[in-house]
Amino acid sequence: MSPMTGDIKKVKVSIGSNLRSRKSNSRSVSNILKRSEYTNILGDPEDYLVKNDIAILTLNQSVSEGNCVRFASLANQGETFGTSRCIAAGWGRLAPDGNIPDALYKVPLPIVPHDECKKNSIMQISEGVLCAGDFVLGGASTCHGDSGGPLYCPNSNGEMVLAGVNSFGYECDEDINAFTDVGYFRNWIQTHL
Repeated sequence: MSPMTGDIKKVKVSIGSNLRSRKSNSRSVSNILKRSEYTNILGDPEDYLVKNDIAILTLNQSVSEGNCVRFASLANQGETFGTSRCIAAGWGRLAPDGNIPDALYKVPLPIVPHDECKKNSIMQISEGVLCAGDFVLGGASTCHGDSGGPLYCPNSNGEMVLAGVNSFGYECDEDINAFTDVGYFRNWIQTHL
């Protein structure tokens, strides 16, 4: 279920574990605030249009930092990452028809400049989208089930910051990976926290 639709009572946030099967420390979601301009048109790849794909989830209980829990630093408004090697993480499939793994996986992905991404992607790439990966068939990629996962990139000080949130892609390894650009939406995030 996508956090953008469906029954809020079914949405859970797991905390402090890299195993899906370990549900001992999870929180229910009490509210989901999504951008009112959210657009999601799917179909043939050239018709894909996903814009403003970001939401803030309010948990029913607070979360504290600890051994396996650290709060992410957000990318700043207007921050760019050149062609940095970033890290995407998620519990998505390891192949288009593969099983969903129990363990959290991560994959290194290079940032693709926005203009290059718009020019080369078979999908529509709008403002507020951060592209990562390569255009090599079978190359490193996120996959089905990774949506909502983080993309961490090094900022100018070398600190890993939350630069993107996995948003959409066409198949798992056939085109670029599209992430919601956290820096682009930083002011909106800060306004609604």
